[in-house]
Amino acid sequence: MSEAAPHWNMWFAVMTRAVNDLFGYHTKESAELERSEALSFLTDEDGSWARRRNEIGTLIGIDGGLIREKIIAILESDDTEVPGAYRESLKHVEDARLMWHKQIAKRKAAHEERKRRAQIAAANRAGLRIARDRQLAEEKAAAALLARRLEMVARINPSDRDRLLFTALIDGGKTVRELGFAVDGEMGFDAIQKWLKKRSDIIETRGARYYLK
Repeated sequence: MSEAAPHWNMWFAVMTRAVNDLFGYHTKESAELERSEALSFLTDEDGSWARRRNEIGTLIGIDGGLIREKIIAILESDDTEVPGAYRESLKHVEDARLMWHKQIAKRKAAHEERKRRAQIAAANRAGLRIARDRQLAEEKAAAALLARRLEMVARINPSDRDRLLFTALIDGGKTVRELGFAVDGEMGFDAIQKWLKKRSDIIETRGARYYLK
């Protein structure tokens, strides 16, 4: 405090000027900016304005948090004048109060927007997890089905020609014509249809296509 004492009047004047900028008269050109800066300096809870207020408050022996509380009490009250010795010159309480409530509404809207974006991001992450889990489940099911079909074919111990037909069916449903291509025309369509009927215990039809069960 001894180091700050010679400059006490200067720092007190800075704090007083901020109060005057918030509640006092301004020309139209400067009113919005000066009142806004004073409002931030006197009421911000954290950030650079709050740090500066607290530093100056320490230099003049007044708690910066207490200054903030007193200013907010005025802004939140229904009084139309600033209490204290300077009330005659500080006649624009309503202008400051209007700016204060606009700032509160803006901060609330920003908070709600951040909350909304966080919810969307969380939903997107959850959706990605669900999609990834579904894909993994489908891949696992497809791999299990393929393994089962290969095991089925291995138990039958088919000939080379039969193996070509089974391999074609393992890849997915095929028509008789497509199966004919799979054996390079070594079996006619009638022979393929007979072969399919003979294997009806492991082959099923869906329309014109044949599938391994």
